[in-house]
Amino acid sequence: MAPSDIINVEFGALDSAAQSLTTKAGALNTAMDALQTSLSPIKETWYASGSSAGEAAQASETRLRTAIADVIEVINRFSTKVSNASVIQRDLENRNRDLFA
Repeated sequence: MAPSDIINVEFGALDSAAQSLTTKAGALNTAMDALQTSLSPIKETWYASGSSAGEAAQASETRLRTAIADVIEVINRFSTKVSNASVIQRDLENRNRDLFA
């Protein structure tokens, strides 16, 4: 059997990767919340001024928040896919093992 015919699945690595992705998504969300809290007093004054710069900043913030929310969603979906792949492969390995028991 050629080495290219061998599949080696590291279940621990898959589980760890899925958890790491979830953790990173959470950290990104926490960082955005902290930034929001830190900038809140400045934003309130600037946005309330009604200036075109304030309106542009508010629009930019909205786009940034939407983009970051989208990235967090993608990370979480990928984490779920990695976790599901681990479960599916582990189940397949167990069924294959049982064929030889």
